[in-house]
Order: sequence, then C-alpha cells, then structure tokens
Amino acid sequence: MTIAYFLHIDGLAGQHDELHRWADNVFAPALCASGQAKRVEAYSPQNVVDPYLGSESGKLLIVQADFPTLEMLENAIANPAVAHALAVLPDKENFTITAEAFTTQHFPLLDGSTPERRAPISFVVRYYRPIENLQAFNDHYADHHPPIMANFPKIQNILCYFPVIWRDASSVAPSNSFLGNELVFETVDDLHQALSSDVRHDLRADYRLFPPHEGKNTHYAMSRRVLFSEPE
Repeated sequence: MTIAYFLHIDGLAGQHDELHRWADNVFAPALCASGQAKRVEAYSPQNVVDPYLGSESGKLLIVQADFPTLEMLENAIANPAVAHALAVLPDKENFTITAEAFTTQHFPLLDGSTPERRAPISFVVRYYRPIENLQAFNDHYADHHPPIMANFPKIQNILCYFPVIWRDASSVAPSNSFLGNELVFETVDDLHQALSSDVRHDLRADYRLFPPHEGKNTHYAMSRRVLFSEPE
C-alpha cells in the first residue's frame, strides 16, 4: 500500500516560481527529514480545454509525498522540520493552503497492466464534501469510471485516491476532499487529444449516474517534477 500526502497551495500566478523554489529547497527536504518518504513530486499548472468543463486553472503548487504506511506519514508531518518549513513559506498569508492524505490505487490499462507512474503530465481530479453517501459514491466511481478511462488514447496511468483517517500534526487546513482521480500522459497534447475523444462523452454519461453529490469537483491539468525518489 502507498499512502499519498498532498499539500495544495493557490495564490497569484506571479508567485509560482517562488513557491516552487520553496518546495524544492525547503519543504521537500523537510518531508524527507524523517527518512520515511519514498517519493516527493511537485505539480505545476498547465492549460487544456475539456469539452464539458472548459479550462480550469490548476493550483500554483501541489506537493505529493508517498509513504509506505500511515504511521510513517504521521511521523514525517510531526517532524519539527515540517513545521519550520511551513512557517517560513514566503507570503503565506496570501495563499490558500490545504492538505489531504489518501490510499493510492492503480487501475489497469486496456492491456491489463498497471505500470509505475513515470509520464509527467497529470489530469488531477478531486471531489469535495458534502456528500450524502461517501462509500456508495466511491464504490460506483471505482467500479465504473476507470474502465472507461482505460479507453483514452495514449493514457499511461489511471489512479484513484481514497481518504484515510489520520493525525495531521501541522496547522494546515484539511482539503475536505473525499475522492481523487489522476490520469497520466506523456505530453499536454496527448491529454488534450484524450479529452477531445469520444471517451470523454462516455465518462460524462457515467457521471450522470453517480450517487447524489452536493459538493464541488475540480479538474486540473498539471505537470510533475520529481524532487526526491528512493533508489530502486
């Protein structure tokens, strides 16, 4: 099992580069200070057009850190280095900052494979509370949506993220997300072509069958950079 921690930061576009320097030089080393993170990546916003949703602006920065266990995640976030890193975030009063933790599940491609995530472009989806029946919603999504997504041309990975109950020692507000999905491609053009394909219409048809959901959902095109990875 992999436990994925996400820190989401949003603000003004002009703050993008400063935020990513902070992620590279301060926050990623802090997450790794406990020696328990397997991999840390930083996401930057990209632009694509979805036929149903138009173009949504992604977060200025998402940092993802993967851990082998929930305890390792909790120990890492409780490390004083993380508190210090968050305290020295430049202009933090001008940012919206949230965090979340999930279990990670890979879903098969059409050939039945579930390869490691290596391609650098991700379509990042989140569903937020309120939700009438979380388990029914997530079960329907997992049973029906990924098999449709497998038909996207040039898709490299299909992942879903399911929330865990955890102790967050930081002062960061929870994201209030109850489900994540991520589609991975080699290039932004590949993602754009996928969203323009008939598969997107099939997904919308399944969306109309979802159990009741009152909260918002977001869809962001993002590129990823690896900041740390354990030797394989």
